[in-house]
Amino acid sequence: MDLIHIIIIILRIWSDLMEMVRKTIGKNKEYECEYEWPNDCFIQGGDTGLVLSKKGSYKTAFVEVFLNNPKTFIRGEGATIKDAENKAWEQFNKIINCKCHEFERRNYDNGAGFCKNCGLFKSDAFEPTTKCKFCLNTTYYMRLIDNEMCCKECLKDFDKVIEYIPDFMISILAMEGLNPDDIFSSPIEDSIKELLLNRTFDSVAQITEILEKNKNRYVAELFKRNIKKGEYPNQPDKLISFMKQYYQW
Repeated sequence: MDLIHIIIIILRIWSDLMEMVRKTIGKNKEYECEYEWPNDCFIQGGDTGLVLSKKGSYKTAFVEVFLNNPKTFIRGEGATIKDAENKAWEQFNKIINCKCHEFERRNYDNGAGFCKNCGLFKSDAFEPTTKCKFCLNTTYYMRLIDNEMCCKECLKDFDKVIEYIPDFMISILAMEGLNPDDIFSSPIEDSIKELLLNRTFDSVAQITEILEKNKNRYVAELFKRNIKKGEYPNQPDKLISFMKQYYQW
């Protein structure tokens, strides 16, 4: 299974989790929260969350709360889920009772900041310190393979930016038009499908050229890169057979 399918599956799982508002899971049983969290927040947690850090990895019970007002994320850890929720509740109350939020960057360059008084995390507390590789406007829209940034507007210029876009982002961009409820739905329109299935090709380049000419340029780029890496067939007849199976044509 490649990255594009994994991402779609994650989206479906996340959609299901969002229905479990104000509840979390422990030992495969439903855990009812002790506190009256806001109705528009989302809570998740577990008994044995794995934490990876430079100081060493460890397992802990945890509760994570995604708040809408203020729009932020808090996490509590403890010996049990109840202990973890207590820690998260303490953080929540510290945030909502803070008299004056004073933000600092703490080495983040994406515009995120933390309140010095209550610890509130705000993703857009500041302007990003990074600039677009192409137009030099301030942005943190997409990180490129050379660790520079690209803004949303410059990303529209396919020919200019394509060689700098990481593989995983190509997969995401190729997903445009997919139905998240159907992991096998196709970003290739029926008219293009007919062009691919009703002729014989001498090379895989002829196949990707059809995709490019019909405004499926990120899909074409996804196929090109995977063919080059040996993950997709590099013979035209085998590639068409692969596409039939991949898209369930």
